[in-house]
Amino acid sequence: MSKKRISEHEKGKGKDRDYAHEIGCESGRRIHSGSDGEKTRSCSSNTGDEYTHNGVEDDDDNDRAVHYFNHASQALLSTEVKKLGIELIRASPWNNTENRHSAQYCQERVRSLFATIIDCDEKDEAVDSKEIENTSTGSRIAVFPSTAFAITLAARNIIEQRRKREDCGGCGRILVLQDEFDSAIYPWQQMCDESKGRLSLDIVEHPDEGFRERSSDDDDSDGDGIAGGWTRAVLKKIESNNDIDKIIAACLPPLHWSDGTILDLEAIGAACKDRNIPLIVDATQAVGIMPCSVRKIRPMMLACSTHKWLRGPSGCCLSYISSEVQDNWIPLDFHGRGRDFEAGPTSWDVSRNEMGPKGYPEKYYGDARKFDSGGKANPLLLPMLRKAMEEVARIDPAEAQLHLKVLMQPLLDWAAGNDYSVKTGPRAYHLIGLVPNEKTPEEMIEIAKRLATEKGVILAVRCGGFRVSPYLTNTTDNVRKLIDGLEDLS
Repeated sequence: MSKKRISEHEKGKGKDRDYAHEIGCESGRRIHSGSDGEKTRSCSSNTGDEYTHNGVEDDDDNDRAVHYFNHASQALLSTEVKKLGIELIRASPWNNTENRHSAQYCQERVRSLFATIIDCDEKDEAVDSKEIENTSTGSRIAVFPSTAFAITLAARNIIEQRRKREDCGGCGRILVLQDEFDSAIYPWQQMCDESKGRLSLDIVEHPDEGFRERSSDDDDSDGDGIAGGWTRAVLKKIESNNDIDKIIAACLPPLHWSDGTILDLEAIGAACKDRNIPLIVDATQAVGIMPCSVRKIRPMMLACSTHKWLRGPSGCCLSYISSEVQDNWIPLDFHGRGRDFEAGPTSWDVSRNEMGPKGYPEKYYGDARKFDSGGKANPLLLPMLRKAMEEVARIDPAEAQLHLKVLMQPLLDWAAGNDYSVKTGPRAYHLIGLVPNEKTPEEMIEIAKRLATEKGVILAVRCGGFRVSPYLTNTTDNVRKLIDGLEDLS
């Protein structure tokens, strides 16, 4: 591989003022000095210092700096989130039940924050103007342990509802992407296996098998207002739908998890609505770092694991569920936490725990709490997640993308001149796939290991390329270290 050294300008020297202008730091968004004298940026307004460190983490085991570019796998918890977690572990449970860190309070707060982040306008979500009882802000948000759990809920209900209808005699297809993340595939794969051949996956192949080098002059669209790449390929599938072997559901992400190439889900959502195709969205790699609006996309479900761009701990998924399926869908597991014990004449006194002839009260909540998974609200995870999401909610995701585009441009320019390729088409800048032209996956894994151990640079290998996933905490110095590491080890 040629070792084309980038200039000091390409490495990003002197660009911090440009970055500040790009993300609007002069209007209440501060630029701070890191310990090495380099300016560091915050895309959050009036946020305190949660996103103002210099992007270099301490490796406690080896006492060295780590340049972290693997936020798409696991977010680094902010100082305040880690501090809260430690306090909660040390606290006595009986002293932590009636304050703002209580699990129940935090669960409702998390629903509300998620509804805000995904632009959920609940005023437009009434079912045929019918009053929904016991709703609150975040009433369309369910809490699950994982995105796979959420999509399994959707898959089972969509297939079961179809089975009950009279027009379900034909075969059906589920529209997915080639190499889409497995949590969005296995639920549908299982439904296909159970259907004895009547259902199948309709896999949209990579729209651009021929990777090409990308420079800063590349255009991100085809000039007609519709994004190319994945979007055009998906719309072609939807528009060719037929009654004999129809698409019965589309399960799609806002961007591909391996390389950051974007789908225009607003256009796809409109096409699905026109043809009555349920749209299920795995937005784990989008929500919190790029614009993602359920009001514009209009999905039946949008699910998001919380340990990536929502910056929380692992073990939770938040999911928007459209009110149109509130009455017809049934939960994936059955327990008392989805039941409205206090509603109507059948009010139940939990202190007595009296079971009637049919069992316990059957009435579900009239909102998305009906679908919550079982188990007590987690007293450690939920307060930490609340704190993390309050930080994320103060970030403008469009500005964050502009900031990351400028930050990562030196890497893209370097890759174009050094036998690396990136996928063409519209892209996000928090997730970039770099494909070395003459390296096997095994060789890339070895390089990634050496980057970590020798250079302190952390990234991932996904779908035949290096996946680089920066965050607002990363700096130009981190990017220089990444480029230098790739040059030295490739």
